[in-house]
Amino acid sequence: MLIVSTDKDFKTLPCTIFNDHDGANVFYTVSAFTAQRNKFIQCIAGDRVDGYSGIPQISADEVAYLADTYMPETYLLTESQFVELVVAVYEFRMGNTIREYALKQMQCAHLLRPADHVRYGE
Repeated sequence: MLIVSTDKDFKTLPCTIFNDHDGANVFYTVSAFTAQRNKFIQCIAGDRVDGYSGIPQISADEVAYLADTYMPETYLLTESQFVELVVAVYEFRMGNTIREYALKQMQCAHLLRPADHVRYGE
């Protein structure tokens, strides 16, 4: 998949991105591992521009540490493993009753993929 954009959110998808910001004309490839790690970071940190907060008052250093610790680029987590990891981080930081909030943050961070397509009426 080729995406032409300067939006960092697309780095959560395994794809090739063409960034023509300021005439840079740069192509780069986002591996499946890197995409999953970037999605993890967005789920935890949130995205103020897109209007979701993630874990309140978590620092960039903490998010980087969590990503380095739990998102090594040696294997991909299954979707259920990914969800449970994100929920576990939220519950550790915010308490055991926060599961629904964590799931909502993941929904906000998720960019639709071709497999997510559902026809109306199905």
